[in-house]
Amino acid sequence: MSLELSWPGAPCSIRLGAPLVAVEAAASAGETSRTAMWQSGPGHWSWSDGLVRLIASIDPVELPDHAWLLRVVVEALQPIRIQHCWLPLEIPCGSAPHCLDRRFAWRSLRDSVHLTEQTPLVLSWREAGRGADLRAVRGWCAGELAWRPGLLTVRLCLDAAALHPRWSFVGAQRSQAAPLRPPGERFQLDLLLQAMSGPCTALPVAGRFPAGAEAAFTITDHCDFDTLEALRVFLRGDGRRPGWVGRGLRLTKGVFTLPSRPRDRPATPSLADRDYHALICQLHADGSEIAPHGLNESGPIDRAAFLDALATIAREFHPRTWIDHGVSLPYCYSMGGADAATYDLLAALRHVGITALWAYHDVPAEPGDSLNLLDPRRGRRARARSLVGHLARGHWLVAAHYLRTTVREAAAVGRLQPVVEAGFTGARDLYMSLREAKRTTRVLQRAFHAARRVGRAVGTPVAPPPHKRDELFTLAPALYPERGAPARATTADEPLLFVTQEVVHIADAYHPDALQRLTAERGLHIGHCYLTNRLPYLAGLFDPLPGLPRLSNRWLRFLDALAAAAHDGSLWNPRMGELAEWLRILQLVAVVPLAPTRVRIENPLPQCIRGFTLLLPNEVQPGSVSWNELEPGGWRRWGDWLAVWGDLPPSTDTIVGW
Repeated sequence: MSLELSWPGAPCSIRLGAPLVAVEAAASAGETSRTAMWQSGPGHWSWSDGLVRLIASIDPVELPDHAWLLRVVVEALQPIRIQHCWLPLEIPCGSAPHCLDRRFAWRSLRDSVHLTEQTPLVLSWREAGRGADLRAVRGWCAGELAWRPGLLTVRLCLDAAALHPRWSFVGAQRSQAAPLRPPGERFQLDLLLQAMSGPCTALPVAGRFPAGAEAAFTITDHCDFDTLEALRVFLRGDGRRPGWVGRGLRLTKGVFTLPSRPRDRPATPSLADRDYHALICQLHADGSEIAPHGLNESGPIDRAAFLDALATIAREFHPRTWIDHGVSLPYCYSMGGADAATYDLLAALRHVGITALWAYHDVPAEPGDSLNLLDPRRGRRARARSLVGHLARGHWLVAAHYLRTTVREAAAVGRLQPVVEAGFTGARDLYMSLREAKRTTRVLQRAFHAARRVGRAVGTPVAPPPHKRDELFTLAPALYPERGAPARATTADEPLLFVTQEVVHIADAYHPDALQRLTAERGLHIGHCYLTNRLPYLAGLFDPLPGLPRLSNRWLRFLDALAAAAHDGSLWNPRMGELAEWLRILQLVAVVPLAPTRVRIENPLPQCIRGFTLLLPNEVQPGSVSWNELEPGGWRRWGDWLAVWGDLPPSTDTIVGW
């Protein structure tokens, strides 16, 4: 069931197939019926199965070269949950086209290529003296590209649960990745088709990061294991070499605002502790973001105390990021805190200027294999190497933790998951009690609590998510609107959820070679870390020796490499709030080619965008580039691109020529 779209002067025809949609509506669920499309007017087509309607239109665009805008709109007709909605396009193409892959490299399309929402959709092909360029105009779109002689196939992911994984831990662990779509809700994708001349690989594209950076690296540090001694050494060093502060590096440091009195363990310091507060102020003055990791370590607080504590940290540190803590604090996002009848978390965060939220989703990949969450890898071999290596060095507790990760992955999103988690948590607590030489009664209490935790977990319901694990690897979401929409549907001010990569074994994941690979892959890393932990079963950044904390040589070499890469501009090291806002901007700014050597960059926002990067063919000379008839703000040579950047004035178009 497909429809041939052709129109006068176009460089090619496009065969538009019926969308591949899986929805859940009322008591029914599954693939929608294969209904034919029909023409609803000149250049307009429609498709509907009673649950979803797709509207496609093609209109000429006023550009110097022949160009057409293909607009695709998906609309919910009834209250439905969309598991996935893919739109297939087929384009006659005799020679292999070129596309931009996840690593921002031009690739001759001979094997299947998957794109993420953080990669521009750009295709170009030339044959019989004619050329065409197909690209997403505003907002980047995940998809799959393939070619076989004579036919180019493009599958566009208009929406999918795996584009916005969200979890709730209220009562039972369940996915909210496929929210209920009310009738009338729409998602739109605009594609620009142009008749182009010149080489396929001469097309300009928007860079992924500002100021010509090839990759980005940021850390969100959770404060669960903070101590004054460990934090002081992390920041200032141990007397041999400097620590984090003073190197020009940035991170997002989660902190507790209010003190707590947890059972069976020492309390983590909070901003109420004078010495701890002084260290956090030093980190903030150094340029890092201080973010609420929840507001307290444990125990309930009422709404008035919640609002007062949030206002306190916002007034002093002006964070733009919120990090959920635990699955027992009712004001956290993943525990239902966004409900207006309880804590109305989103409104409270918006009031203090916080728009980026972490709500319990890590990319299911092994950081010891790759730090790039835009091209995640399962890393089973890397994990096995780390496990064997730690066993050989006598670090059997670290090896056991790697085994835990392997078992947890095997039990992921199933009935065994809560049992495995409870079993390992109980075993950890019991071991720590024995290691700390607690009283016999305390050890017995821990054993009892561990057994009870496992017993409760046996009956814990776990609802299967509306996406598969492979889809998470393929679509590789990084950031998306809190309402569970594709990233390109974001607005200028709505809350954003972001994905992280859990890095608990710092020594195995963070080293200079890993940074070099991240830059070579032109990737993005957002770490979910516990930097100050000194637990015996985690390979951290401190030497595993008793006594006062001492930074390992491996960590110091990593800091040197990170500072060098950030200083030379190849790697962007932003705060999390800063990164989230930049990824939002990429979905709102449009890059429209006007000619083979001229583009228009459209900034719809009422703010100046600093350091927007445009990638030009490598043979272009920097001195020939004009940015709104002035010199660009700067330039860098990549291996295969000339990266130039400049500012985009608010609500204004910028013309770049070369």
